[in-house]
Amino acid sequence: MSSVTKPFSLFMALAVGATLACTAQAAWWNPVSWFGKDRPKRVQTLVVTGNFIKSRILAELIQYETSQPILLLPSGNESDTMFFLASNKETFPVKEKDFARFVKYLQPKRVLFLGNETYAPERFKEELRDKIPLWSVSNDDWSQIAASVGEVLKLRHLGFDYLVLLNQLDAEGKLKPPNTEAVFGGYVADPSYWDPARAEQNE
Repeated sequence: MSSVTKPFSLFMALAVGATLACTAQAAWWNPVSWFGKDRPKRVQTLVVTGNFIKSRILAELIQYETSQPILLLPSGNESDTMFFLASNKETFPVKEKDFARFVKYLQPKRVLFLGNETYAPERFKEELRDKIPLWSVSNDDWSQIAASVGEVLKLRHLGFDYLVLLNQLDAEGKLKPPNTEAVFGGYVADPSYWDPARAEQNE
């Protein structure tokens, strides 16, 4: 991937944020639908981080490169609601209390936590410890986190692209405090959100 090419215009739009309207319907779907054609059908890595601008930009850069899903933890503005961002841009809310059950339902090979206690609280890691392989990259400097993740995942331009995006946001005055909106504007709400009761029936 060449550094900061046309596809990354998506992330500039995402940083502004947009309101997500989620409506519940009774339909149920297969997680395979979260992946596009010719994309991996198994969740290799679930990226987990807080619903903040800096963390979300990095998570989406990783998703752009790997086609793996993201789970945004509450930033404090969304009450007890998390948001699942699938690689096909479908999005839906998940209650914080259902964190461990939802991750179990996804059956990822590993879970990648990004950020310090503010972004990825230890209590979420404890819920998964000894159940699923965990990888946690914690640093107060998000450029260092991006560089570390890029090195391990062999995403050569990740650290550089992340810095360029942050600089662009700074220059345009769009780097804002924790976003109060549900998810980025580039995502579409899947009305058939995850139902823990249905998931339990399928376990």
